Order: sequence, then C-alpha cells, then structure tokens
Amino acid sequence: MILRLLLADWQKLKKIPVLGTILIGIIGLCVVVSVQSYFWSDKVSESKGIFIIAILNLFLHFTLMVIATLLSSIIAGNEHDSNNWKKIFSLPISKIQIFFSKVILVISLLAITSLLIVLGSIVIWSTFVGFDQIIWTLLLKQIAFSFLASLPTIAIQLWLSLCIKNQAVPILIGIIGAVSSLFLARSSSIMINFLPWSYPPLSTPLLPNSIDWVWKGLLVGLLIFILGAVKFSKQETH
Repeated sequence: MILRLLLADWQKLKKIPVLGTILIGIIGLCVVVSVQSYFWSDKVSESKGIFIIAILNLFLHFTLMVIATLLSSIIAGNEHDSNNWKKIFSLPISKIQIFFSKVILVISLLAITSLLIVLGSIVIWSTFVGFDQIIWTLLLKQIAFSFLASLPTIAIQLWLSLCIKNQAVPILIGIIGAVSSLFLARSSSIMINFLPWSYPPLSTPLLPNSIDWVWKGLLVGLLIFILGAVKFSKQETH
C-alpha cells in the first residue's frame, strides 16, 4: 500500500517545482564552494584537496537542511492547499502509512540531492586539484555522514509541515535551524551540541569520533519519525 501512495505522490510532484528547488540548492552550494576554493587555492593545493572538504562541511549541512525544509513544505503544502487530507484519510489506509510514505519520499529526494552533490564535488576537486587526487573515501563520507546526521532535522521539518497548514511557520523554523547549524557545532556546551541541528557539522570525517554523530542522527531521527507518525495518526483534521 505504501508503494501505491509513493507512486501517487510521485505523480503529484510532476505539477510541483521540486526539481528546480533541488537544482538551485545544489548549484548554489557548488558555486559557493568553488568561489571559496578559488580564494583559498593555496591551502587547497597544499592539502591536496582536503581543504575543499573543510569548505564543503561549512555549507553542506545548511544546504541539505534548507532543501529538506522546502521539500517538506512543498509536499505537505500541496495536500493542504488542495484539501486532499479528507480524501486521503477516507481511503482504507492507516495514517501511519500515509505519514511514512511522505517520509520515504522526502528522504529519497534528499538522497538524490546528496548524489548530485557528490558529482558536483568531483567536478570541483578535479578542477582545483585533479581527478586523480580525489580522496574518494573522505569525499563520500563527508556527504553521506552529513546526510545521515541530518535525519532528525528532516523528521522535525516534515512533521511540522504535515501538521501545520500555514507553511510559513515550518519554513521559518527550518531556516532558523539551518542558520543556527552554522554556529551551534562550534559551541563548547555539550547540551547545545546535542541539539539535532548540531549533528551534521559535527559528523564531518575531518573531526575525531564523527561516526558517533552519525549514529546519534540515525537513532534520534528514527525516534522523531516514530513520534511524528504517532502524533500524525491522532490528528483528525488538517
């Protein structure tokens, strides 16, 4: 049944500028990383490209969070605006299945986004250092770790977007969270570091114990998805 829901959601996406949202985010990220790599070309060369990963880590998690916020809002907003919830809830499908079909859709789109960022990063590394100098393990870990550590924030944004009709509210929260992620990870406070928005920047393989933050992201993300599904299943109207 979830597969049917996913196919139906994919059909709806044809009428929504989802691809444009993803591409704009990816192009913006690649442009920023390219410009920074150009200005810091000496360090990029001396580090044999590792400095590119440091630059990427500064903006990657911000980009993923913003794209996740917009995708969640677009997908949920389409249901809110077209008043489809009553029709969907009248189907012989549990609300939890409906919720997780949206979860799978958003995560799939973010996974595609991450793959495209990998391709963009390969082009940047090849341009400034050389294709043969790419440290594949480091590059793939940077992008995969940031994506997996972002799951809690994705879960929060999707739940907010599905439960709040006015999409300005979840978008505002998502943008504030994305901007905050640029600073939270630098805090020396353990409590602040345990906020979900801190996980992605702390998950960079350039830092020790980065995998710990990936596991935290997976576990906390799963917990929030489950809590969100339970809350969504008890909601009568939207």
